[in-house]
Amino acid sequence: PKQQQISDVRGAGEGDKIGLGCDLERLATGEHVVLSVKRGWACDVADVKPGSVITSIDGVNINGMTIRSIRDMTIGPIGSHIVCKIKPPGAEFDDEAREVI
Repeated sequence: PKQQQISDVRGAGEGDKIGLGCDLERLATGEHVVLSVKRGWACDVADVKPGSVITSIDGVNINGMTIRSIRDMTIGPIGSHIVCKIKPPGAEFDDEAREVI
């Protein structure tokens, strides 16, 4: 099965815009797993760990979405906020997920 990857969800050359600061991989199941976190960026500040699964952004289930769609949802002006639901590594159920702003 084809997997999609992106380096830095923030995207290069976005000027005064910023994003999560992580590398994601879309698995064959449609889940989006954090591969790495950039030091000092939003995911790092929120203590998101590699292996975590991002399950929703601003209340929207992202399972099966393309990496580009997720990137578009997470890029915004510096100081803007989004809410991500994150399932930590090893968690089996969404009720173990936590919300991160």
